[in-house]
Amino acid sequence: MDARFNVVYCGELKPNVRAQEATSSFAARFNLPQEEARRLLLSGKEHVLKKDVDAETAERFRTALEEIGLVVRLAPLGPRPIDLELMPKDSRSQETTPAQAEPEPTETGVVFEKATPPPASPPPDRGSGASAQHGQHGQPPTPAGPAMTGPHARGFTAGWDWIARAFWHFKTDPWPWIGAIVILYVITIAVSIVPLVGALASTILGPMLTGGLMIGAQAQERGEGLRLEHLFAGFNDRAGQLALIGVIYLVGALVIALIVGLWVGGSLFATSASLPPGTLDAPHTDQVIAMMGPTLMLPVLVALLLAIPLAMALFLAPPLVAIDGLSAVAALRLSFLGCLKNILPFLLYGLAATLLLVVGTIPLGLGLLIVVPVLMASLYTAYRDIYFQPARH
Repeated sequence: MDARFNVVYCGELKPNVRAQEATSSFAARFNLPQEEARRLLLSGKEHVLKKDVDAETAERFRTALEEIGLVVRLAPLGPRPIDLELMPKDSRSQETTPAQAEPEPTETGVVFEKATPPPASPPPDRGSGASAQHGQHGQPPTPAGPAMTGPHARGFTAGWDWIARAFWHFKTDPWPWIGAIVILYVITIAVSIVPLVGALASTILGPMLTGGLMIGAQAQERGEGLRLEHLFAGFNDRAGQLALIGVIYLVGALVIALIVGLWVGGSLFATSASLPPGTLDAPHTDQVIAMMGPTLMLPVLVALLLAIPLAMALFLAPPLVAIDGLSAVAALRLSFLGCLKNILPFLLYGLAATLLLVVGTIPLGLGLLIVVPVLMASLYTAYRDIYFQPARH
């Protein structure tokens, strides 16, 4: 018996494919309304576009859809909500009766058949501290279902598991990861040295470049491999929202700096006004600074307390925008909630990351060529585990 397949749209477009162009091509090829095609392609969810076909037909559909720019995979037969029909107009019109009330296609058409959604598969058996996508370390992660179900709270050891699972991403495509990270830092440093606007521009570019690497990490899970051009995949359809993440972060950092600056400046002014004349002269400066030490420490601690929530909001926002299509504000909010629910795992993650960075600097810093890409990939593994894996019961 010949194998049968479903043709599944994976919920994303290929890197460097513009959503508007793909939507127009898809709608024209399959005789769909533009809005319906746009909603399908940008839903971020998997859809079965063709059911129960042989290998040759499945490959024909995949080729046609990939030419448009869709990421497509072939899956075993199973019912899904829609079924896409790719066939000539003449043969379609002969089979369609008035009672079916189907729209007349022009050249090729799309037939949507309602089907009963497949039953949800039971969540995998996981230990109390393990991540859902974690099998044995060194094995590829198992892609989660397409629907976002988190953020979920994970066990303490998940913080290390995110790093361990990220090593699979690195060892699968080590040179592209190293090359992408080197290019990322070269771009960041080059932009940063530009007077006045350099630091601002690098802050805005950061989420865009990170988002591209998250798209590349997702491509690895789908068996496509990481490529250097993935670094710039964030400059496509989601560029505006990814840049907005950097803008919001920059505004937040400036507000914190302004608060601390006014606080410190006010404290210094009040203290100097209350001192006898000549106290701030050179011979007494060290004594004055020592006396004001506790006063200056308080605003620094407040700055750290304000910076931590800002960092939590930023940490997982790029993949939420680049992969799931969330707005910048929604992604920042969801990133903060995800980190808030996983304080203990992120504590372990931070300690492990710091230790790895220290160890990576020992052999003339060459170890950082491994450590930094692994830590970058760990953003993706943490994101997948927190937002997409089934909650523990």
